[in-house]
Amino acid sequence: MGLEYHDDKYTTKPEDHVQHLVMFPSMKPSSRYEVIQLKKTMEQMLDRLGIDDDDIEVKGPTQMHNLLELIKKEQNIFNIVFHELIRQTSVECVERGELLSDLRNKYSGLLNKVPRQIKSLHEEVLAQRALDRRLTEELMRFKNTIGVLTDELSQVKEHDKKVTQQAHQAQEELKNALVDSEKSASLLAEYHDLYELQRIRLEKLVTMLSEEKELWSTAAYSLALKVLG
Repeated sequence: MGLEYHDDKYTTKPEDHVQHLVMFPSMKPSSRYEVIQLKKTMEQMLDRLGIDDDDIEVKGPTQMHNLLELIKKEQNIFNIVFHELIRQTSVECVERGELLSDLRNKYSGLLNKVPRQIKSLHEEVLAQRALDRRLTEELMRFKNTIGVLTDELSQVKEHDKKVTQQAHQAQEELKNALVDSEKSASLLAEYHDLYELQRIRLEKLVTMLSEEKELWSTAAYSLALKVLG
């Protein structure tokens, strides 16, 4: 039973092997040499990609984009290796190759979910950062508002202190005015009593003078009658 040829980007085309001798990948991979060469090829591709090299960086707008780009390239290498490994296995046992192919498809589907989940998580992180920035701005505005209100409260307290002092001063002045008023009222009462005494004395004096005048008038009239008679 010959190999079935599936045309995709990972397929080794038979006509490439007709034109020249190719040791790897060969049309009949039945030795350990194929596996060793496949391993070396995978390591070389990973080395060129710079997976384990911290000095090589993929240029992107963010670290998340760099990570997704590396995952994409690394997954592409693994797909190539898986296809070749499945091809080598299918030569000896088609069913085993099909099982590996199913596993590769499941594994590929699982890995394809990772970038989407990472991207979704990254978007959530960005949204959370934006929310944190907005909350920070709101807190700063709230802090500034509290500062303004504190200053205004201090001014109100200072004004209240001045008003309280003025109220105490006005109360003291009113108290002194009441004392002065009481003193003035007492003095007025004394003047009134003195006036009443003086008025009574003058009335008595006027009465006495009237009586004396009447007495003198009567005496003068009697004397005049006696002189004329």
